Order: sequence, then C-alpha cells, then structure tokens
Amino acid sequence: GCYVSADFVFDKARIAVFVDGSVHDHAQVAEGDLFKRECLERLGWETMVWHYQQPLSDFVSAHPHIFTKSSAQ
Repeated sequence: GCYVSADFVFDKARIAVFVDGSVHDHAQVAEGDLFKRECLERLGWETMVWHYQQPLSDFVSAHPHIFTKSSAQ
C-alpha cells in the first residue's frame, strides 16, 4: 500500500533502512520522506534512518536489537 524505495529491506523482520544523503535536507524531500515512512509504520514496519551527518557508530548503537556483534571470525 506504500510506494517507497528503502536502501535496505529486511522483509521477514519488516524493517526498512533509509540512508539519507544531503538531498534529504531539503524541506520538500524531508516532507515526502516523512509521509512515506509513516505509511510503512502504519503497515507495521519499523523504519530506521541513517542521516549522512550522523556518525555511523551512533546509528548502530541506537539500534542494538538489529546490530549485534557476530561471533564469526
């Protein structure tokens, strides 16, 4: 029911990850982003957004239920 293109999609877990570059700083784009992400959330999806100015380590730390340390070597 939503026309959305996420950067990463985990269907089984119903998680959509968006990587927002500088174009998403524009008000009109940000408004569209919000509309699309709210649509997904209404359908039971979890949405996660990594903004290009946010340190990747902060993004990973904010989502420990998704990003866990692997025991693989």
